Amino acid sequence: MKRRKKGFTLIELIVVVVILVLLMLMLVPKVTGFTKTASDTVCHANQANAYKIMVMEYTLGEKPFNEESAKKAIDEKLGDHEKLCPTGGTITVLVDPVDPSKFSITCSNHGGSEQQILGNYSKDMLEMAVNGFYGSNKTGQLDSTGPNFGKGFKQTIAKKYGLNADNFDFTVMKNNNGTYSVYIFDGISDMKVGDSVQGVVYEYDKDRNLIGNSTGKTFTGSIKSKKVDSTTFNYLDLGSVK
Repeated sequence: MKRRKKGFTLIELIVVVVILVLLMLMLVPKVTGFTKTASDTVCHANQANAYKIMVMEYTLGEKPFNEESAKKAIDEKLGDHEKLCPTGGTITVLVDPVDPSKFSITCSNHGGSEQQILGNYSKDMLEMAVNGFYGSNKTGQLDSTGPNFGKGFKQTIAKKYGLNADNFDFTVMKNNNGTYSVYIFDGISDMKVGDSVQGVVYEYDKDRNLIGNSTGKTFTGSIKSKKVDSTTFNYLDLGSVK
């Protein structure tokens, strides 16, 4: 009997190539989707850090705050502002020349950071919290990580403003004197108890009129956890805020 020579026939090679092509076609969308999500997360995180730097520079007020000084501060503390986007998107740093309290940072590929966008709508968010959670006499702390009302409220906010719910969290506090505090910060669900988190707080009077600067005030606080209805979740410890 004649022995077959080792090696692949043309038909076998074609079949192998076809299978490899099909596998690549199946894999590429998943890889592309993952890459897009990862770059979006990195860009928004970089923007959030840059925005915090701008808030601190404006709040300190040690030198004139304008676009040039804002870009310089970001470059010194975070790195070249033009390279904050991992996909090469154009980063635009804006400071209103008439009212420097109005400033922003955006990316041509990924828009603005969740924290920054949400800060622009802190009053709207407060109104929704009052109408849906506090009522007339209720006071206390509303956490976006809370299982009963907070998580659903957070999803509503994310959907309304086109945000990635994984990239932000917030706490609304109705104080005993009737005033309100709205704390906005990075997502904390995956953080550990005792970890530090930075953000911006916006203060409102009893009639829900903004008190102080429209850009809010930066703060640093720590994470605690508690159990509600058999669900353990992280939250911002307001007693640690400074």
